[in-house]
Amino acid sequence: MFKKACFCLLGIVGIASIATSALAATDCPRVTIKSTGTSAYSPSGLFVKVINKSGSACGALVNNGEMQYFIDETNADRTYATILTALSLSRPMFIQVGGSGSKNSLLSVASILPQ
Repeated sequence: MFKKACFCLLGIVGIASIATSALAATDCPRVTIKSTGTSAYSPSGLFVKVINKSGSACGALVNNGEMQYFIDETNADRTYATILTALSLSRPMFIQVGGSGSKNSLLSVASILPQ
């Protein structure tokens, strides 16, 4: 009985840790947009390339490094409009991407910052 209880508890902890890591996100407080366009490799069909200008690493994106992210399809139109506005005005942005922010992660939050 004790072994079954321990096994069940271990399973619950494992599932909880997987769920938590799946919901994890990486914030990058200041990026600039290098380019954006369409992609057949993401459900939204859109990507953005950013350069980290925050002064420190944002997950997998090193300071002054460049990374490509796919735009999450949930809010794609509004997110893409925000990105295009920031690009046309040469304004920095705050972004949030899924997981550790590795290449081709989903970008889910985009906000234009003041100069």
